Amino acid sequence: MKKCCRLLLTCLMVLLFSAVSLCNAGELKNSANKLEPLEWMSIAPGIWKTVIGEEDDLRLTDLRAAEAKVEALQKMPEVKFPLNKSECKGYVFDGKAAVRLPFGKNEQMYGLGLQFEGMNRQKNVYHLRTDTFNGNSHDRIHAPVPFYVSSEGYGVLINSSRRVSIYAATAHGADDSDIPPRRDRTTDKNWQYITQSSHVEASVSGPGVEIIVFAGPTAMDAVRRYNLYNGGGCLPPKWGLGFWSRFHSQWSADAIAEAADEYAKMDFPLDVVGLEPGWQNWAYPCDYTWNNDRYPDPAGFIKKMSQKGLHVDLWIHAYLHPKSPLYKPMLPLSGSHMMYGGIAPDYSLPDVRDKFSDYMGKTLVDIGVSGLKIDECDGGDDVIWPDHAMFPSGLSGERMRAVYGLYLQKTVYQMYRERNQRTYGLVRASNGGASGYPFVLYSDNYDHSCKLSALCNSSFSGILWTPEIGRVREDDDSIRRMQTVCMSPLAMLNGYSSAAKPWLAGKKGAKAIQDAMQLRMSLLPYLYSTFAEYYFEGTPPIRAMSLCEGYEDKIQVVKGKLNDMDNPYAVSKRIDKSDQYMLGDSLLVAPIIPEKDGTSRSVILPAGKWYDFYTGKFAGEGETINVKVPLDKMALFVKDGGIIPMIKPVQNVASIKDGTKLTVRHYGTKAGSFSLYDDDGKTFDYEKGNFAWIKLTASIDGNGKMTGKAETSGNYKPIYGKITWKFMSLEK
Repeated sequence: MKKCCRLLLTCLMVLLFSAVSLCNAGELKNSANKLEPLEWMSIAPGIWKTVIGEEDDLRLTDLRAAEAKVEALQKMPEVKFPLNKSECKGYVFDGKAAVRLPFGKNEQMYGLGLQFEGMNRQKNVYHLRTDTFNGNSHDRIHAPVPFYVSSEGYGVLINSSRRVSIYAATAHGADDSDIPPRRDRTTDKNWQYITQSSHVEASVSGPGVEIIVFAGPTAMDAVRRYNLYNGGGCLPPKWGLGFWSRFHSQWSADAIAEAADEYAKMDFPLDVVGLEPGWQNWAYPCDYTWNNDRYPDPAGFIKKMSQKGLHVDLWIHAYLHPKSPLYKPMLPLSGSHMMYGGIAPDYSLPDVRDKFSDYMGKTLVDIGVSGLKIDECDGGDDVIWPDHAMFPSGLSGERMRAVYGLYLQKTVYQMYRERNQRTYGLVRASNGGASGYPFVLYSDNYDHSCKLSALCNSSFSGILWTPEIGRVREDDDSIRRMQTVCMSPLAMLNGYSSAAKPWLAGKKGAKAIQDAMQLRMSLLPYLYSTFAEYYFEGTPPIRAMSLCEGYEDKIQVVKGKLNDMDNPYAVSKRIDKSDQYMLGDSLLVAPIIPEKDGTSRSVILPAGKWYDFYTGKFAGEGETINVKVPLDKMALFVKDGGIIPMIKPVQNVASIKDGTKLTVRHYGTKAGSFSLYDDDGKTFDYEKGNFAWIKLTASIDGNGKMTGKAETSGNYKPIYGKITWKFMSLEK
């Protein structure tokens, strides 16, 4: 009897298990069938969106600095939807909204925010999160922008404040028609751990997600559309493009004033004085009150700096000490968890932003503080700010981490904008939609190669990045790092702990560093015009080579074991250099990294002729060249017909006066033109049309003689006076 009961029970369990298995199999099959075609709606010229499931209650583009520049988008080429719509599918399943988009065998993928390693993002999985940088992970980055750009000339934004997982051509659906042939790992040398699929898949936890597609026709055009949709790029004040120095955190006002005087005495440029945490009575957490011992007269100190032509930038983070005047009013408006022992105000609430702006505006901005460095706004590690933290707005710690940097940028930007005063600052974390905010990202990652990769990668995602240098020594590394810094969106020496001064790099090093800094100042007209192009047309000031005309044709076939193009694992691969880039339209920058070779490197030149910046001599034509570069020079090249407007080196932007002489350099033998931009460099009056363009044109006559001319248009009188042309490649 007992045996019969046990047998019956066993049979029932087998039947139950089989039924569950069949249900699970059916559910799995049905989940595959949940993939539904997507309906796309045009939302701007060359831009389409679709919504999978429910509309997201907080999208990244909701936090952009300005509305889309529709007129600028209308001037771009007319394009069709760039993807095969029948292959664009999505669904909501098990609390996740997912999308599947086609991806070609020979496509390359770029972007996904501030990446520190390499360029090509495909065949990887990214669980993008804003967090303290971890050198062993490409997920934990300061700006995890869920926007990727294809070498085929389009871009895709997963427009969500939730954590985004992106499977960059790695996921093979059970219903795919092009599954690579199965290979036995133990016997087949061509077996691979990850094989490229024909789709990009992405998902977010939540009831729905918005997907936005930006057409080209080129990859650069897709990036332009993305930036213009987010209000255009930022246009910083002129002083922001000068040289910055952040001083030791424990120095007093007198010590900093003395150091600033040394810059002038030693003939090293200086525009911005950066004060680190020690300006406050309490830091980590912050109280936002001046330390009376170090700064007994803050307004007087700032006025003294201003009289020297200098601007003051203050370090802050968002977490408040109980002694802060903002602590009590912010306490009921803060999150459930602390950071460094301070409360974390919910900056998604207008009341919080208003309280911050009212206090900081009256105590800092109105006495002359020109900008802020917003640190630690990445939410820290999970043990400090967990994903399950709660904020009064209803946002979780996970979602708040994704947008905290954006909200702080929005708050500070609006605070200055209300005063018709432009600012330029630093920020530790950002995300999608940030193109219009005048903030530059930085990191505690000190590797030169990684900083250079981040500089190149930033160009795909509407963010700016500075490879700041933290110390100077009497060695080649300090020189080469400073040269890279001076060819970036924000040139800065950060001596908050090292008390670094550029003239302390030894006689040889100090002169080379001085040369790099002074070249930066000479290039201010070129740099400012490049940022104007970012604002008006969406073209980023720093441009990875993969975005540049004449470079996209440089394709190589993967060689070696997988050289058979009939082999599904062998694909064409773009030569993506993450250690060289374009600065503006004409200037190619190829930094030297001493760890690799202190004085030489290879440079890939795009199609056309290229010339040495310093001498005007022919360097090469659409080829890879090897160059030897002395320590006091950089590897800089200008395209044929390129025009570089320059001024004499100045101590700071404030010393540039009306009637400043302009030297216009032309390179090569082709005709060329450059649009030189100018406005007051301080206010937002350019939005009212108060700006000028000077079209610089170099032409060649029938006798081979090159001449240059300048034509001014606009409602503003430019600061430039006499214009002298210098034809670098024609002069003996």
